[in-house]
Order: sequence, then C-alpha cells, then structure tokens
Amino acid sequence: MGTLAKETVPCITFDTLVQRNRVKRIDLLQIDTEGFDFEIIKMINFDRIKPRIVQFEHRHLTKGEYAQCQRLLTRQGYTVFHMQHDTAAVLAES
Repeated sequence: MGTLAKETVPCITFDTLVQRNRVKRIDLLQIDTEGFDFEIIKMINFDRIKPRIVQFEHRHLTKGEYAQCQRLLTRQGYTVFHMQHDTAAVLAES
C-alpha cells in the first residue's frame, strides 16, 4: 500500500479563472470534481457568463444537493437531462 502525502495547492474561484483568461463565452463546461460539482456550479456568476451546456457528475451528490442544483440551473434557464452518472444542463435558445 502506498503512503499518503499532504500537499497544499493554489486555488482560484471560477469567476477569477474566467476574468483572468478574459473568457467571453463557454460552449461546454465539463465538471467532474468527485462530489464538489455543485459547489463549482454555485460559484458560476451566471450574470457574467452562461455556458451553453453544463455537464457534471451527480453520482457523489446527495439527493438534496442534486435537487438544489437542478433548481438553480432551471432558474437560470437551463433544461436538465439526467443520465446514468452525469447530468447535462442545456441553455434554452434565446
């Protein structure tokens, strides 16, 4: 069995990532953060940028977290599609 090592890594918010890189549009945002997916989605400033498709792994979320995530995305104008382990939220055409 291998040994575990503790390591500190630098982190930034999603909004900072978008601003730093002057991102103006996102067609597909793929999130797979082993249970932290909803936390990432909550960090998105939908007034600043609205990805056309947000796809994330829901299998590590609780039922409550998943329901909250679906409500958040629906309120932002997305149609939510549940697949086996992932969810795709597609922004309605405007």
